[in-house]
Amino acid sequence: SSDLHFSAKKHWINDPNGLVYYKGTYHLFFQHMPPGRPGAYKDWGHAVSTDLVHWKQVRTPITPHKIWGGCWSGSAVVDWQNTADLQDGAEKTIVAIVTMGGEPTVGPPCTQCIAYSNDGGATFTYYDQNPVLAHIVNSNRDPKVIWHAPTNKWVMCLYLDKNDYAMFGSPDLKKWEHLCDINLPGVIECPDLFELALDGNPANKKWVFWGASGGHVVGTFDGRSFRKESEVRMADYGHSFYAAQSWNDIPARDGRRIQIAWLRNGEYPD
Repeated sequence: SSDLHFSAKKHWINDPNGLVYYKGTYHLFFQHMPPGRPGAYKDWGHAVSTDLVHWKQVRTPITPHKIWGGCWSGSAVVDWQNTADLQDGAEKTIVAIVTMGGEPTVGPPCTQCIAYSNDGGATFTYYDQNPVLAHIVNSNRDPKVIWHAPTNKWVMCLYLDKNDYAMFGSPDLKKWEHLCDINLPGVIECPDLFELALDGNPANKKWVFWGASGGHVVGTFDGRSFRKESEVRMADYGHSFYAAQSWNDIPARDGRRIQIAWLRNGEYPD
């Protein structure tokens, strides 16, 4: 593996969001804070690359909404089958799934909303019937959505509170049903879910459920229930690796699970 970095041209950045690959371009969205705003009212900044090394920061495509609030962390997918019926034109729709809300005691509660792009990720439009998942508890946030082909549906992993997460399923990114709950002792925020070949053996794959600190468990997932087969393991022991996410829609022929984290604190080489 190798370590590659991106920095915004200016202003505070933190969690990587909406990591998606489409037609030869890696899209990196990220929490981006212009000065003078409350902490929850960040934008989704945007950078693109064709090689994961050279990045170009482009127009900020998703900004706070007057009703639903600021843009918190989330993910993005290419809706190849137009399940959400949002495609308009030749390009496949890229759908961003975003936690939106205000500060814990000011502004709207955190809900899960979607925005969509029909121009390859350059611009996004909010779905007019947001939120797609109502407030559940406290600052429930950080939806990671993947397509689960064996059950032909979208799966969302969502952080709830304390060390608790939940998983939801949807046929169309608009209507979601609760699937199961999962607890990661000592781990909070920013879930991810992906399948990897155990010891490199493609005939023996396991699922990884991941949290912000790099704490993760290995297990099985059948489209409804995640069953843990390990204790929480740590992927990184430093102080600067946080809120890592992996790219959706990397072609199967590529063979990689590609991940990037927020490089926080600046305490090196810890």
